[in-house]
Amino acid sequence: MDTEKIGHFIAQTRKDCGMTQRELAEKLNISDKAVSKWERGVSLPDISVMVSLCEELRININELLSGERLSKDSYDRKAEENMMNLMEENKTQREKLWWNVIGTLIGLLAVFAMIGYTVIVSAGFNNFYLYELIDIPSLLMDLIALAIILGAAGLMKDFFRGFQIAFKGRGKLTNAELDRALIAQKYAIRILLLTGPLTVLVQLSVILHQLSSPDALGSPIAIAIISLLYAFALAIILSFVELRIRLVKNN
Repeated sequence: MDTEKIGHFIAQTRKDCGMTQRELAEKLNISDKAVSKWERGVSLPDISVMVSLCEELRININELLSGERLSKDSYDRKAEENMMNLMEENKTQREKLWWNVIGTLIGLLAVFAMIGYTVIVSAGFNNFYLYELIDIPSLLMDLIALAIILGAAGLMKDFFRGFQIAFKGRGKLTNAELDRALIAQKYAIRILLLTGPLTVLVQLSVILHQLSSPDALGSPIAIAIISLLYAFALAIILSFVELRIRLVKNN
């Protein structure tokens, strides 16, 4: 699909209708930056706004995706061609997104695991093994705290909706629903950034009781560091989700 041709067509029809980018954006309840990206061929309009966009520009979706006015003779042929191109592009974008997400998560986990292991070994606890970095109770503590606070705030549904938006697009969601999903991600990130240090404080009490036995300090110190790393890793993942929601909202 020729994004530059479509962008030029959007710009031309917008001018024919006597609208600025800002005026068109306000009618569609999006940012003027999104309109600018369309017209420069950087991105295509989201499916959720295509109908409204066509109504404002006085064109049909087939003409929008073709990037030109269509005669009756070429309409059916272009409609089939545009549908196939759109399906192929959506499939490619989904595959690209999933590979990016998987690669990012694997990279983050590897980095945090190595940082934690390096810190522990550097502290002199050479009898600590890499497999001990997997501390399920610490991870569950972060997740339980997250679930309790989000549930109490009534944001649990919006929190999970954020992942749906990040990986599948906005669908038929309104801007208000997108805003609530953003708020839920922000609260979740703040919660994690608080629970991590709190877990460290709890482990400090254990460490203080074992100061007389230096050889036994490795485990509580490791758990304290790992808990902090878990919280930061989850916060970074949620920051990625929050960024995706913002991009979906602005496009």
